[in-house]
Amino acid sequence: MKLWIPAWQRRGLAQFHLTVNSYPEWLLLQPVPAMYNYGNEIWIGDRPRRGVPGHPTAPKYREYYTWLNHYPLRIVSFSWTRDVIVREKGYKYITLHSGYRGSGLETGYFLRVADGQIFMERIY
Repeated sequence: MKLWIPAWQRRGLAQFHLTVNSYPEWLLLQPVPAMYNYGNEIWIGDRPRRGVPGHPTAPKYREYYTWLNHYPLRIVSFSWTRDVIVREKGYKYITLHSGYRGSGLETGYFLRVADGQIFMERIY
């Protein structure tokens, strides 16, 4: 159904971005196979890609960019990049943009690192 129905495509995008409306909805989506056809772009930097009032930004801007296959936010939780995120000092923002057949979603997160733990706050 994700192939042809735009509402299901948007649900799949929300699943990847951890933005579904409720935990039960997210849980029900887990058995649905992950789509490898989504284009997932991700930016990690020391300021958000969009202006967000009340969030700190570094005076000298650094940003890393890559494409990821499925479950792009795993770079925070289950990848070798988690160690880099914890080790590097400074502000950390992640912007994720996914697209599929005309449907798209962009989500921004602020990462706060404390005592080896990463706390992720959605900012848009």
